[in-house]
Amino acid sequence: MDALLSRKAYLDIRDVMNGTILYYLKIPKSSCTSKVFLEFANSPLTKSNRPLAWKNTDEKIQTTLPLVVCTPTALRSLSEGDDQSGTLVRVQLKLSPFIINQSNEMGVFWGGNGSI
Repeated sequence: MDALLSRKAYLDIRDVMNGTILYYLKIPKSSCTSKVFLEFANSPLTKSNRPLAWKNTDEKIQTTLPLVVCTPTALRSLSEGDDQSGTLVRVQLKLSPFIINQSNEMGVFWGGNGSI
């Protein structure tokens, strides 16, 4: 489990440019369906919510992509011992390039969808 959690989300910038991003998160096991354990990061990643796969990666990429992270509830549950074993969730982002023409300048921007 630890090997998958610490596997880098991308190996180099070519993976990002090809739209290949894959990482794993650990969330608590729970039979309660009303608890939400995953969310999109709506601000820059912090030390507490940054997945291991994103440790020591380019911060600009982290802030540009719609990354899925564990909620504070999930992190608290894992750290307080409610369920330290947890279960793995695979997060795979498939990005596809699209081109925007503004003032006769071409720029490549990334759009896409993700799956959990």
